[in-house]
This record gives sequence, C-alpha cells and structure tokens, in this order.
Amino acid sequence: MKKLLLFFCLIISGATLNAQIPNSSFEDWDTTGGHLTPVGWDNLNSMIDSTGVVTCFIDSPGSKGKYFMDIISRVVPGMGVVPGFAVCGKLDPITHYPLSGFAYAGRPEVFAGKWQYMTPGADVGFIDILLTKWNTAAGKRDTLTHTLSTRVRGAMAMSWTKFYIPLIYDMPGTSDTAMIVLSSSGLLPMATSFLWVDDLQFTDSTTFLATESLPEKYELSLSPNPSSGTTTLNLFSGNTATATISISDLSGRIIAQSSHTTTPGDNQIPINTQQFAPGLYLVKVSTEWGIEVMKMLVE
Repeated sequence: MKKLLLFFCLIISGATLNAQIPNSSFEDWDTTGGHLTPVGWDNLNSMIDSTGVVTCFIDSPGSKGKYFMDIISRVVPGMGVVPGFAVCGKLDPITHYPLSGFAYAGRPEVFAGKWQYMTPGADVGFIDILLTKWNTAAGKRDTLTHTLSTRVRGAMAMSWTKFYIPLIYDMPGTSDTAMIVLSSSGLLPMATSFLWVDDLQFTDSTTFLATESLPEKYELSLSPNPSSGTTTLNLFSGNTATATISISDLSGRIIAQSSHTTTPGDNQIPINTQQFAPGLYLVKVSTEWGIEVMKMLVE
C-alpha cells in the first residue's frame, strides 16, 4: 500500500474540456461490483469487497445536498489496514495506482470544499491536486501544479468545515487535465481514520471568500524572506482563533509544526530557520476558515 500512496502517474489523452469537477457534490452514485461508486470517481472497493469490507461509500446528509463521500481506513482480512482512497478519474485495475483524471481547462487559484475528518495517533490523511497540459512541441505532459495538502496529525473536524487549499504553480499556462486524489490515511494508516468530503470546487480566492461568507481574512507575510537565521510570521487576524503552522520541504515532508492562539489585530510569530538546510520551504497556516501557503527561502 505504501507504493499506492507515493506513486501518482497521469496518462491522459486529449478530450472535450469540462467546466468543473465531475460529481463534485457526490449526489450521483452507480452500483459497480456489488458496491456503490460515486460517478466520475474511482476507489479501492473492487480490490477488497470480496472480503466484505469497503473503504469508500455513500453517506448522508451532505453539507448541502443529500449525500457525501465517506472514505475510511479499515482492517481488511489478509491485508492489514487499507486506507480510504478515491481519485477523480480511474485507478489501474491491476496496480490500483491512479491512472487518469478528468478534462479540465483552467488555472484556478484555489481548491476548496467542505470536509469532516479524524486522524488518530501519528496518522495523516491528504488531498493531492495535479494539473497538467499537453506540450505539443515536446510531445509530453507539463505539470503546472502538484499541490499536496496534509492534515495535522491527531486532528479532527467533527462538523462540516470549509477547507481552502491555494494552488502553487511552477509553470505558466492553462491546464487541459486535472486529477484529485483523496486519502483518509498516510504512509502508516490506522484503522478508523476517516475523511468526509462534499461540495468540491476549483475557484479563485476572491470568489471563494465572497460566496462562502468567511470570517475576516487573515493577512500573512514573512519577514525577512529570504532568511538566514530567524524570520517572523506576521499575521493580522480579524478574530480570535487557533492557527496551526506547518513547515514542509518541497517533497511534502513536514519538518516543523506548532499551534498558536491569535488575537484580533497584529500577531508576530518567530520562526527559527537555523535548524533548516538552505533551500525553499512551504509555510502552511491552517485556521478555522481555511489554509494559506507561502514560500520561504532559507539561505
């Protein structure tokens, strides 16, 4: 199962472009191999349903509509703990690696939606977003953004909560395909870890903030940046809340993490960068209204 969580392969041919994420509110389900599967999404049930256990299933009520998708890590006879796992597209029927996504033309700023989750102990779930375009001159696919969002260890959200994942682009251009991978667990899956999702969307920051009526947005900055010793996270907060700060390298490995209670107004949080090797890092600030990610350069 470790290979499944590490390896994301995209092999997609050209197709008619879609405007949004297929079945993003999970209201449409088909019966496949004796189990229900959300239309437009694939999962691991076909690999394990002969054991009487499934890790992806329909549940209700949703955030707005009737249904949502529930993925949960469970003990499967003869296989140990299998994570709840779903991909918007198709899984390879033999390897169970993500094989293809869906046609999508755009360059969105944000991947957002509603979730509930629980990850006990050292387990972590994740959402992986991959946007690509076909490079005719080079005869290959270019990856515009590969954004991995990992939830905090031992965390939970037990009511429908908005999430907000900024998409960081490495190349210019507009995508022609997208893949979304959801997992209730990470490399060390634990039984009962779950991720519920509903009302998914690609959008821009301004539209999302306006339509969701979120609390007053935080303003964030790092100074100095680049840093060679200590930098300060400057956080202007519109209310009192808990902010979780995670620092990861470009592979997605979390190397530092802390939680802070913000007060209305200016908050300064020091970050000791002497412990980090020179290079580029991602600083993720998670609050009740969503997630912001900034790049930090350590010299």
